[in-house]
Amino acid sequence: LCPLSQRYCAVCTCKCCREEFCKESVESTFLSVLVAKQKIQYDDSNGWLSSNGCRLAYGRPLVCYDFFCDDILHVNSTKTARIRTVIKDFVSLGNRAHGAAHLLCIDDLDILKPKKIEKLCCKASLILDQLADTRPCIDIL
Repeated sequence: LCPLSQRYCAVCTCKCCREEFCKESVESTFLSVLVAKQKIQYDDSNGWLSSNGCRLAYGRPLVCYDFFCDDILHVNSTKTARIRTVIKDFVSLGNRAHGAAHLLCIDDLDILKPKKIEKLCCKASLILDQLADTRPCIDIL
């Protein structure tokens, strides 16, 4: 379960997540590869949502990374701004992975050139470094 939102989602009575958002994770070749590694079953009614929040540890659609409910956002606005910056960088990571196509829209991942994969890995590494710098901020969520 997502540690960022779990404690909020577990007690929330107004679920904001819907199956239609989750569907991208099974329709995108890239995300479906990540999801398959987690060995959990997709629910046609609830997607990845459980009573405790999202069941995916990774491989969520981009909309999931670009949204936090008001309860989460109001914990600490300075720390939230830093987290949002890291998330924005993460969301843009797959931009123009092949021509103008985003990584999530590529059906055949074998078309990616090794140099492009290396560049994506390098960007991901930089984002992970930023995430490590915000770790104390994330722990409060």
